[in-house]
Amino acid sequence: MPRSLEMLLDDYNLALGVESPNPKLIRPRLDAILIHILSVVKEARQRSENRNMRGGSQSSRFGMSAILDAVSWGPRHRLCMAHDFEGCSYIVGCTVDYALWYGSRQDLETNFIVVRSDVLMEDECWMPLAAMSIIHYARKKAGRNAEIYGICTDSYKWTFLHLNSKSQEADEGYAKYSSLHLDWTQGQQEEIVSQIAKIIKQAIKIAISEAQMNRRKMTVSQMTGCMVLE
Repeated sequence: MPRSLEMLLDDYNLALGVESPNPKLIRPRLDAILIHILSVVKEARQRSENRNMRGGSQSSRFGMSAILDAVSWGPRHRLCMAHDFEGCSYIVGCTVDYALWYGSRQDLETNFIVVRSDVLMEDECWMPLAAMSIIHYARKKAGRNAEIYGICTDSYKWTFLHLNSKSQEADEGYAKYSSLHLDWTQGQQEEIVSQIAKIIKQAIKIAISEAQMNRRKMTVSQMTGCMVLE
């Protein structure tokens, strides 16, 4: 884990006069962890790109600086989608606290969402699955890369969830998923940071791939009715 992040988290304990784990620290800790890791990954990629500029790398031709600028954490969003069931139309919706965007909201260009628990978690959590399933369904229906990761966390306990682009619906009608549960307080900080960094790197890779493709005439939102609301 980066020493600078470790020191920042210690500063929160000192400033608020509490010891971890504590509900008061959940939001500032999570903000710090997500933003810091994103910053480290983007800075490392930009340094690598600068070294390769003379070689005329493929990512350089598609504007790596613009791509890295696009990869960012978005604020609280609500996802909504119309769903027909037994002759009636319903609006299915759910809220995510953070989304890692690598492009257009209208195209649901995110591969990573985070749901924050405002109370200390006692066990694993699957709250992100609803939003993940909406994004996975909409992007797959539109013929796009549908791989999506999700996290539910109180900044101490972390449940990582994953739906890959090839995930099919099970007999019960739900897409199959994989999960990983890690605990910051049990010496698993490095693995947590590594998992988040890996997903961010994948978002950058997808953004590069998308930049090489011609924009479709219709967005995922237009094709599927799935909307992202601020």
